[in-house]
This record gives sequence, structure tokens and C-alpha cells, in this order.
Amino acid sequence: MTRIVATIEARMGSSRLPGKVLKEAVGKPLLLLMVERVRRSRYVDEVVVATTTNEKDEAIVLFCQENNISYFRGSEENVLERVVEAGQHYQAEVSVLLTGDCPLIDPYVIDQHISAFLSTYPHIDYVTNCEVRSYPHGLDLIVLPWKTLAESLELATIEPFREHVGWYVCRHPERYRRLDIIAPPGISNPFFRITLDYQEDYDRIKAIYEALYHQNPQLTTVDILEYAHKQGWIDS
Repeated sequence: MTRIVATIEARMGSSRLPGKVLKEAVGKPLLLLMVERVRRSRYVDEVVVATTTNEKDEAIVLFCQENNISYFRGSEENVLERVVEAGQHYQAEVSVLLTGDCPLIDPYVIDQHISAFLSTYPHIDYVTNCEVRSYPHGLDLIVLPWKTLAESLELATIEPFREHVGWYVCRHPERYRRLDIIAPPGISNPFFRITLDYQEDYDRIKAIYEALYHQNPQLTTVDILEYAHKQGWIDS
């Protein structure tokens, strides 16, 4: 089990913040900044933007083509199917599930999860930090075998499990064994938001990039939390 593919779910039609993944910071679309970060993982072999066949998402396709980023187009409603098919197309053996809501995802956190998965599989079925919250919101991910994700597509018969990738696996502990990844003390802050849902989230994420990126494009979660503390966004 060697080929590791990270998929980033992305579309232009967000109801709360339309076009959010292509909003810019430091002169670059947030989706490009996120891809840069995921590509710094020591383990990920391919980063794939999983977008939709909706006409609005032609903008994402054009963006990927212009920036030499792998992409896949699939169902807008059945997101699980889209991500499964993207993994199949790019021959994933291990899937790293990410969303475009996380433009500050930390490659070190990605590698921590992949390493934990590779060292414990097949005794566990997937690893995640989404079920037991310890990381800031915006560093969310799941790592699991692609074949497990494909199996969940066959079993997921109700809409929520198709809309939210990984939910079927996470909601059936009698079938799938989970390993929870807990943040180390230096970056444990489950109440701090660096996820991209609303305008105020974008304003914060843009401010972080504008303050830190130019001096260190490989800015870490520690850097982000130190900056947030100086801004008075968090107490410690």
C-alpha cells in the first residue's frame, strides 16, 4: 500500500461564501496556497482537486490547468462518489481526505496522520482528528484505504453520507476501527477557527497569510497560533 493521493473537495457554489476557494491572499488564490502546503507532505504522491461538472466550476478547472494541478470532475451532490472516482482515476491506494475549507492545512499534521495510519493498518481502518477535537478548526483530515472509501460508497444509502465524505466510515464504529490523532500541547486549540466558511473567516485567513507568508512560506500552525495570540484572537 504505497500510492497516497490527497483529494481536496472544491467548488465555486458555496452558499455562505461563494467562490471562496479562489479568493486571494498574498496575490494567490487560497486553493493554490493550500495545494502548495499539501505538496510539502513527505508522503503524499499526488494532490488532486475534486471539483464538479457544474458550469460554475469551469473556473476551478481553468485554475488547475493554468497551475499544473491534477483535478477530477464529478457529481456536485454525491461528493463521496466524486472523491471515490477521483481516487480511482489517480490510482490511489491510500486516500487523504481534505476540503477546500482548510487553506492553512499543515503538512506536518498531514504527515503525522499518514505515518500513524501506515504504522497501524490493518489493525485500524482509518485515522482522523475530526471526531475527538483537539486541533484548531481548519486542520481537519481523514486517512484511510481507498478501497474502504469505495466500499462506503456502496453502503451509503442516505444523503448525509454521500454529501460528507468519510461520514459513513466515521458513523459505523461496529464496522470500522478508528485511531484518533490528538494535537500536541503546542498546537492544541480546538476552539480556534482557521477554516473557511464565512467572510470573517476569509478576513482572518488572509490576514494570517499577509502577515506571515512572505517571511516564511512554510508557516506552521505554531506560527499561526503565535500570531493569533499577538492579535488578541486567543488567550494562549
